[in-house]
Amino acid sequence: MDDLARPLVVTADDRLLDQVLRLCAAVGVTPTVAADARSAARAWRTAGFVVAGGDTAGELARAGLARRASVFVATTGDASYAEAFALGAELLLTLPTDEDRAVEAFGAATEGRGEACVVSLTGACGGVGASTLAGVLALTAGRRGLRTLLLDADELGGGLDLLLGREDHEGLRWGDVDATPGRLSGESLRRVLPSHDDVWVLSWGRDGSGTADPAAMAAVLSAAARSFDLVVVDLPRRLDAWSSAALARSTLAAVVVPGEVRGLAGAARLLAGVRATAPATGVLVRTRPRGLDVPAVAEAVQVPVLGRLRDDRRLAAAVDLGDGPGRSRTHRRCADALLEAVGLAGER
Repeated sequence: MDDLARPLVVTADDRLLDQVLRLCAAVGVTPTVAADARSAARAWRTAGFVVAGGDTAGELARAGLARRASVFVATTGDASYAEAFALGAELLLTLPTDEDRAVEAFGAATEGRGEACVVSLTGACGGVGASTLAGVLALTAGRRGLRTLLLDADELGGGLDLLLGREDHEGLRWGDVDATPGRLSGESLRRVLPSHDDVWVLSWGRDGSGTADPAAMAAVLSAAARSFDLVVVDLPRRLDAWSSAALARSTLAAVVVPGEVRGLAGAARLLAGVRATAPATGVLVRTRPRGLDVPAVAEAVQVPVLGRLRDDRRLAAAVDLGDGPGRSRTHRRCADALLEAVGLAGER
C-alpha cells in the first residue's frame, strides 16, 4: 500500500493497539501508529482511514484537526458517544464485541465502497451452453479493460479453468476459499487467483475439495464487489442457499433457454425461482434447426429476451485444444448484449 494511503491508529493503550493492529492485518493493511494528537497531526489528512482509541478521541476532537471521512473510534471499555460525535466518527466500536463490524468497516475504507456488476448465468437444461457463455462474457469484458472475476459456482460442471484452457495456472480454488477463515480482501483475492488479460477465475480443484458453502459465496462476492468491475457467476441448475447467495447480489440473472417445448416446460419452474430472488432476470434463447423461434419462446416465458445463441460446430474443438471459447461469434454477440444490459457496453 502507498504510504499516503496507510491507515492511522491513534492510541496509547497497548491492549487496544494490539487488537486494532490485528484487525488491520485481517484486511491486509499496516497502519501508522501515533500515541497522541500532536504526533497524529502529520498523517491525519492523508491516512486511508483513522482509528482513534477511546483514550485519545477527546484530545483529537479538541485539537482542531480538519474534519475527514473514514474515522472510527475504538474502545475496550465504556463507550464515549459524545467524544466520537465531536470527532466526526462514522462508528464507535467496542472491542472485541464489534470485531466483525470493525473488519468490514476497515475493509470498505481501504478498498472503496463501489459495487461491481454481477451477472449470473445458468441453463434451463443441460447442454445449452450457459457455462460457455459465462466464459465468453468474462473474456469479452476483459478485452474491454474491465477487471472481471469469473466464478465457477457449478461444482459438477468440470471446471471453468479447464474451459478457458487455464487449468495449469497456479492459484486458489474453491477448496482453499472454504478453508480461509475471516473476511476476504478483494485486493488479496486478485493476487491469489489464476488470472490472464484482466480475467480472474475461481474454479474447483481436481481433487474434489471444497463445498458449496453459501457463506463462502457471500464472502467472495463481498470482496469482489470492491475490487472488480464485473463478476460473472456460472450457476448450477438448482435453487438452494448457494445459488441464492449469488442471485441476491446479481445485477442481472440470465437463463439460457432451449427453443423446444420440453426445455421450455423445464425452464418455467427455474425462471420462477430465479425471478423471486434476483433483482432483474432475462433469457437467452438457444435455437436449433426446426425448433421454436425466438418470438415463440419469448411469449412462453414472459421474460425479456436478451440474445440468441446458435450452434457453433467449431466451439467444442477449440475448447478441447485449449484455445478456449472466445472465438465463437454467436457467443460474443450474446456477451455484448449482456454487457449492454448492465450498462457496460461502452467500456473499452
